Amino acid sequence: LPRFRNMSSLKTLELDSNQFTGGIDEMELTTLTNLHTLRLYDNMLTGTIPTEIYSLTTLQNLFLNDNDLTGPLNDDLLRLTNLKRLSLSSNADLSGTIPS
Repeated sequence: LPRFRNMSSLKTLELDSNQFTGGIDEMELTTLTNLHTLRLYDNMLTGTIPTEIYSLTTLQNLFLNDNDLTGPLNDDLLRLTNLKRLSLSSNADLSGTIPS
């Protein structure tokens, strides 16, 4: 997986349909402090949704569908106060409910 360091002005990251494997946590996304759109759908990403995604508070669009993600959804999603679109469908075994 690609890593993203020192790209704090990046607003959109679209890496869908690339057959990436591994965990999202390997991408080192915490420096993307101005990110509005993160599209990682239709890959082969595994593991849980890492907590570092919840620190990207400028996110408006988060697309993680069509991967092999697992684990519980939790109240950390509420930290994404600017989120307008969220897609988590067609993953291996995400559980829980999306908090409101």
